[in-house]
Amino acid sequence: MTYTKQLLLFFFLLTTITETAIAQPSVADRFSEWPVDLAIQGTVVVTDSPKGLVAWLQKPKTIRSGIGGPGQQKWIVFGTKEPVDSVQQAVAPFELNVETRQGFEELSDSPSDVWVWCDERHPWQIPEDELQRARGMLRQRVDSGGTVCLVGAIAAIAGKFVAPARSGKPISPNGLNLIPDGFLLVPGDESHGTDPNPSQGVDPLTSTRTAAVIEDGKAMISPDLKSVIVELSRNTAMVLRGRKLLVHGPGYAKLQLPAGDHLQSRSHVIRERSSFESADPESWMADWTQWRREAIDRTLEQFPPPDRITPRIENGTLVIVGGGGMPDGLMARFVEIAGGKQAKLVYVPCLEEDDATRDAGMLEVWRSMGVQQCSMLHTKNRVQANEDDAFLEPLQSATGIWFGGGRQWNLADSYYGTKAHQLMLEVVNRGGIVGGSSAGASIQGNYLARATPIENFRIMAPGYERGGLGFIRGVAIDQHFSQRGRQKDLRSLVQTYPQMLGIGIDEATAIIVRKSTAEIVGKGRVFFYAASGSNTEPDPKIDEQAGNASQVFNFETWSFEPT
Repeated sequence: MTYTKQLLLFFFLLTTITETAIAQPSVADRFSEWPVDLAIQGTVVVTDSPKGLVAWLQKPKTIRSGIGGPGQQKWIVFGTKEPVDSVQQAVAPFELNVETRQGFEELSDSPSDVWVWCDERHPWQIPEDELQRARGMLRQRVDSGGTVCLVGAIAAIAGKFVAPARSGKPISPNGLNLIPDGFLLVPGDESHGTDPNPSQGVDPLTSTRTAAVIEDGKAMISPDLKSVIVELSRNTAMVLRGRKLLVHGPGYAKLQLPAGDHLQSRSHVIRERSSFESADPESWMADWTQWRREAIDRTLEQFPPPDRITPRIENGTLVIVGGGGMPDGLMARFVEIAGGKQAKLVYVPCLEEDDATRDAGMLEVWRSMGVQQCSMLHTKNRVQANEDDAFLEPLQSATGIWFGGGRQWNLADSYYGTKAHQLMLEVVNRGGIVGGSSAGASIQGNYLARATPIENFRIMAPGYERGGLGFIRGVAIDQHFSQRGRQKDLRSLVQTYPQMLGIGIDEATAIIVRKSTAEIVGKGRVFFYAASGSNTEPDPKIDEQAGNASQVFNFETWSFEPT
């Protein structure tokens, strides 16, 4: 071998080793970076005035969503006298059973549907002992599934952080955190300065703000707070139920995130949904967990990583199915690779609900194929996925894992950055097999495509982009591809992130990935996308290649191998 050839071989091996090192997934110590309380158990309503409360009550679904019918509702309204009287008068037409109290010391454990705290005081004016009592009682109320309303300037305390009473003072972390990681700016509290007269047609959100929070309409808080700023307009109610944020009334809620090292600042306005129009759901609803994840993203390393890597599986096998049915014989092949009758298989469904009993059919399929040792793993509790040894035990010796279909953000919520995630990666590292269909396909890439919790029309979902489990790195995977006309979406993703490669898989079609090759099986086609030229080009050209069953695509040469 000549010296030149030896040198070329050395650089090739060095590149391969470097790419492999980069590709090696590591999720250790990432658990604490992501929230464990993915949704609140009850309902929180915040508004600056009784008019906002009325706007919420006027919606028919308010009455039907977990707090009983009008004649059965019992409301306890407490706080300072004038706003308590105003709320009592405003809700009188709704025939509610309203009792009033002076403060927390008069609250009892008597059954009630709704607690309403009405107070014109700014949170900084609340004595510490009263604040501690409020935090314990109201948090317990929401955690047990109850409804809590905050009316007036006191509504600003519903988030985790509270704006200072005047410029130059520090931001307080002593909010109630009823709206987790929120930073609320409510018209009428002292931090807003003097609100203009709404009758003059001036938006109160454009009034003078505390310089520590808003300056020239931009959020000025540090991204290290990992919080979402919400500006609420006058006479409008914002409602958080579970993880969905809605608005009722004439105004809007404006969600804002500060810029981070790698991400620009972002804002988004949601308004009340009109019954006379078919609007984009994101115009009237926000997923609070997605926004919290995006706030956290601003404190982490750049994602996707700046450099392209060649997708490669050093050990093991991946089976990635485009949904819409299984290619003939593929599950039998999956079981055979996992060890046949001696396989140790784990099924991971992709569900939003806690109960997975309705999705246990895969275990019966495996048992009918002679597999004796198979189990189902499902949780919505990230702590369990990180610390429960009994829950994690099936992954310790698993030879194969199959991920079900659904909405892939559920899998990211439950497992990304947990010990379960690490154990899943180790199944492949020790030569096992991982498979999945639809959402179970997308979750296998390190970039999680089409993970918006509200609808799934957008392929790029801020806050969930880094949520893939990363069995194959350097790629984004989309499914139901030709059937739903998703070619344009995946091209746009690769244009936005030219360091990523895109794989689009048709229904009833799959790829079987070993090393750096992807064998196509099934009825449809598989599409491969890569940006040509440098990753830094502003508008890179996209190379698209498509193959059919029995063809093998090589990621290293970015071409199909000869048949």
